[in-house]
Amino acid sequence: MGWLSLRRMVYERDRGLCQVCLLPVGRRWDAGHLVDRCVGGDNTLSNLCLMCARCNRSEKPIHRTLEEARAWLEERRDRARGVALPDDWRTFYELMYGR
Repeated sequence: MGWLSLRRMVYERDRGLCQVCLLPVGRRWDAGHLVDRCVGGDNTLSNLCLMCARCNRSEKPIHRTLEEARAWLEERRDRARGVALPDDWRTFYELMYGR
């Protein structure tokens, strides 16, 4: 499967919403890697999510597993929704991932 076809599938699956900030992506968007290719991530649908250009180019941690990446993504989504994380969970996350 080609990259353009894969990008189209990611866009359709995520319904045109950035999976980080949860806003419509508009014309400038990327299929962002959850686990970066430099640490072994691949170009599969499970490792890609739709991101607006701003979110994909913002500084983000390099995740080595999909579980780490999904935890980070869920935290960012909660922030976008205005959900406050419980203090004990935040402490756990900071201790585990140093963020």
